Amino acid sequence: MKFHASVLNDNQFSQQHAIPRVYFDMPPGKTLVEVRKSSKVDKKNKHSERISVVLTVRADGFKLPLLFIIKGQPGGLLEKTELSSYDPTHVYAVQANAWMDERVWNIYLERLFAQHVQDASVLLVDNLECHVSEGSYDKTAEAMFSVIEPLPQNSTSRCQPLDVGVMGPFKAMLKT
Repeated sequence: MKFHASVLNDNQFSQQHAIPRVYFDMPPGKTLVEVRKSSKVDKKNKHSERISVVLTVRADGFKLPLLFIIKGQPGGLLEKTELSSYDPTHVYAVQANAWMDERVWNIYLERLFAQHVQDASVLLVDNLECHVSEGSYDKTAEAMFSVIEPLPQNSTSRCQPLDVGVMGPFKAMLKT
């Protein structure tokens, strides 16, 4: 705990992963139907594409670039041809379900977090397995001289600054 007490505000990072799952290219939620006609939607129209967004902010308010996790085949056409045309300000990863996994977490640590760590830091994370794995702790400590500090289990919705202050209002706005 002495390490944590000695870390300055600009070296405390809060990371919130895979929130929200943003669905796009979705069929409408409501349909207009003629009287006495079927309102069923054809199966081929029941699809949605999704992305997940990883947000990271320092305790002093500095926002790191976003990590977009895009649904697709790693090493596939999307990754090989399309990602290079995306805004270079942010970082992109392709994953089969648009979820955070160990490969995507390593992309986050190497291509995003490591680029913004200037001194020994603390990274607050939830308890997702890839965040709290031994390899994750080792990589963060050895390569970035930083410490991963998981929040207590089932406390993310109450303790995680981005979940409470940013994602709650954002999700409420998406529902309207």
